[in-house]
Amino acid sequence: MNMNQTQSDRLPFLSHWTKQTIPMEDGNGFHETLSIDDNIQIVYSDFFTQSKTSQASHQEHDSTRFCMTYTLKGASGFHPKQLNPDLQFTCGERHSCLFQTSEGIRIFRENQRTVQYRIVISKPAYRHYGLDFLSSVQGNGIYHIRQAPISAAANAFLTRLNTLRVCNHLEKPLERKIIVCNLVSDFLSETMNQRADNKKRTPSEENAIAESVSFIENHYDQSISVAFLAQRSGITENRFRKLFQEIVHSSPYQFLLATRMEAARQLLYEGISVNQVAYKTGYDYPSNFSYMYKRYFGFPPKISKGK
Repeated sequence: MNMNQTQSDRLPFLSHWTKQTIPMEDGNGFHETLSIDDNIQIVYSDFFTQSKTSQASHQEHDSTRFCMTYTLKGASGFHPKQLNPDLQFTCGERHSCLFQTSEGIRIFRENQRTVQYRIVISKPAYRHYGLDFLSSVQGNGIYHIRQAPISAAANAFLTRLNTLRVCNHLEKPLERKIIVCNLVSDFLSETMNQRADNKKRTPSEENAIAESVSFIENHYDQSISVAFLAQRSGITENRFRKLFQEIVHSSPYQFLLATRMEAARQLLYEGISVNQVAYKTGYDYPSNFSYMYKRYFGFPPKISKGK
C-alpha cells in the first residue's frame, strides 16, 4: 500500500479537528488534525491492519519542525529514504525528532491497532516554547533526539487532550495550548535531567554516595526509599541511581536489602524472635520480612535461629 502525503509550509489555522480517511488495502486508518495556530499542529492517528502493511510518506517544509510522537497503542516503524537509521515507535513511549524533509516508508504490524498523537511545532515557535537549543541543528533530513517512556504527567495530559478531541464541541482553545505547553515542558524536564545524569561524576557526588552507604548501614531499621536518599544527597533520583550503581556496584534497593538481610541473620543467630528481627530491620509486618528472608537466603528465618 503506497500513499504520498505532502504538507504545505504554512499550517492552516483550524478551530476544530479535521478528519482524513486513509485508504488501505488490508485495513483502515485515519488522521484527525488540529492546528492551534500557524506554528503548532496536533495530529491524532488511528490505524488497524490485518497484515503487515507499508505506506509511503512524504513531507517537505522550508524550515525544521520539532515533532513529539506518543504511541498509545500498538507500534509502527519508519524507514527513511535519507541516510538515517530506521525509527521505531513503541507503545508507551514518546519519540522526539526534528525534520525538514521526511520521506520514507511507514510500516505497520500484522493484526494490530496503532494509536498515536503527534505534536508538531515549527521553528518560529522554538524560542516561545524554550526549544532554542534545537535551532542549531542543521540538515533537511530527520534528526532523532530521544526516545523515552511516556511519563505519568504526559499520559494525564494526553488523556485530557483525547477527551477534548472526542467532545469536539466542548473544546477550549486555551486549554489545548496549555496542554501542548505542558507536554513540551515534560520533554524539556526529562531531557535536561538526562543531560545532567550523563555528566562526569564529581568528588562531592562520590562523597554523597559514600555518605548514603553509611546512612543505610546505620539506619536500615528505618523506612528508607531511593527518593529519600537522593533528596538528602541533593542529587536527582535518576542520577543518584546511576552513581550508586557505578560506585557501589549494586542498586540502592539491593544494597539496602542485603544490609537488612545480613543484619537479620546475625540477630536471629543471637536468639531474637522473628517478629522482633522484622521490626529491627525496617519491616512493619513480620510476614513481609519472612517472605523476603526466604527469597534472599532460600530458607525461612526460623531455620536461622540459634545457628
